[in-house]
Amino acid sequence: MAKAAFCAALLIMLTISPRNGFALNWGIEVSGAAWEMDAEDFKTSGDSLMDYARTVGNPSSYQITQGTLGGQASVFLEGKSALRFGASLGYGVMPDVSYREHWDDYPYNDSIGNWRNSTSYIPLDAYVKYRAEKSKIGFFAGAGADYIMASTKWNDFDFISGDRVNGTFKQKKLVPHVQGGGELFFSDAVSVSLGVRYLFSAVLDNLRGNVTANGADMGEFQLMMDDDGHGYWIDFLGSKPFKYDYSGLRATAALRVYFN
Repeated sequence: MAKAAFCAALLIMLTISPRNGFALNWGIEVSGAAWEMDAEDFKTSGDSLMDYARTVGNPSSYQITQGTLGGQASVFLEGKSALRFGASLGYGVMPDVSYREHWDDYPYNDSIGNWRNSTSYIPLDAYVKYRAEKSKIGFFAGAGADYIMASTKWNDFDFISGDRVNGTFKQKKLVPHVQGGGELFFSDAVSVSLGVRYLFSAVLDNLRGNVTANGADMGEFQLMMDDDGHGYWIDFLGSKPFKYDYSGLRATAALRVYFN
């Protein structure tokens, strides 16, 4: 997938190069995307915690915080004709999501578990754009791939014993996307655009990392969901993988600056 995307971008750049008689635009783009970060497995674990707490009559709680905004910066290269091809490469961050659970007297002492996931990505796009001569509006559509890099930090702390368990679980995956929208030009050098982007098959379910207990290395584990009869809990041992789903539709807005 990565090689195919790179070859497609290279082909487009060669096609619109000055040697082939086409003028070029290049510039930078800063954009944001609005969508809610997936927290389904965190909610599953939290609901299991509350079900267990009700069963044993022990007050416990959980909190999920879902980010809703992401952003990226890209460099682009495209033609200057009315119907033009282009390509871009950038770096971005997706919304964070965190989960906190508080166990009262489990099994004998209070304990708190915290999980926080941060995600960055490298987007590569190829697109076609139409802007009639002297028009202030253009339209674009294209496809590409995002190289997603997720990192979930986990720490568990027992208030009375002082025991600490820590781990950082990571996964990288290349996923395809399509996008489209409109662009409003304030001048030949500055524009803003509104659009949508859809990611396909963007499920990350193989997050792995080293776990330490009170500073001692316990080895590498996979972040899992464990069913102990009260429901599925987050753990580093279990019967099914913990997952994030980045798939789906998101709205985008961008500022573009053209240098040529």
